[in-house]
Amino acid sequence: MLEAKERELAVVTHKTEDLRRHLVKRLRSFYLLGKTGLLNTVFSTSNLPDLMVAADSFQSLVTYDQELFTEYRTSVIAINRAKQARELEKTVQEHFLADADAESRLLQQAAEEKYRVLKRIQTEKGLFAQALKEMRRAESELMATLTKDDGKRERKPVGFLAQKKKLPPPVWGKIIRRFNEPGANEEETTFANGITILPPDRAEVFAVYGGLVIFAGHMSGYGKMVIIEHDQQYYTISARLDEIEVLEGDPVRQGQIIGIAGTGDTPFGQGFYFEVRRDAQPENPLNWIRPNTLADR
Repeated sequence: MLEAKERELAVVTHKTEDLRRHLVKRLRSFYLLGKTGLLNTVFSTSNLPDLMVAADSFQSLVTYDQELFTEYRTSVIAINRAKQARELEKTVQEHFLADADAESRLLQQAAEEKYRVLKRIQTEKGLFAQALKEMRRAESELMATLTKDDGKRERKPVGFLAQKKKLPPPVWGKIIRRFNEPGANEEETTFANGITILPPDRAEVFAVYGGLVIFAGHMSGYGKMVIIEHDQQYYTISARLDEIEVLEGDPVRQGQIIGIAGTGDTPFGQGFYFEVRRDAQPENPLNWIRPNTLADR
């Protein structure tokens, strides 16, 4: 649209320039002719009638040229207005293009940010799915460990069953997740089988009752952990340890240090994790630990 106006303005300017040159020539002719008076009549080679006819002709041309002058002035005014309109429209168009370019850059930045967020969400989703898979596999491995009977462990006399509400806590701290309490994600059920305690940094972890260490090491999903077999097919599980202080096959007594608790984050939370099981069936540890020995959240 702006190019069409440029071409139109060029045509009008060309016509006005032709008109200006014509008027300059006509004014030069009027100047050379001068007025028809006594001197023109006396010294002219033409007779008076011819001079009068010539004067009348120039008078007609003067009238015509007045109209041309008016048209020229109008053309000049129109050209100036057209130039102003063109400059204004050019400025508006430049501002519009600048705004459009800035908006395009903003849209591009927004699209790139959305792409980065989407990639991060996809990555986090993949990591969570992998962690959840490891949790489920770890729970299966734990159950296999608890139900394994190689015939080498002797069953101890009755005693653990009589310890309900009498056992000391495995570590001092605050309960941050109870038995069977949903986790941050409803699909995460592994750590609902026990309780999670937030201990002080480098807190010592104790055996809550005497027994035999049947596992001491790292298990996928649980981190460093210790499983102690007690009598009547009861087991206690201490997981998310920073350090392990016993070996598999060690007999332990109640109150013996078996490890150092960790407080670092895991894919499903933080703190020390503790279970009580009979065979492979989890039971609420708070039914066994002395009341009011652990702070509640």
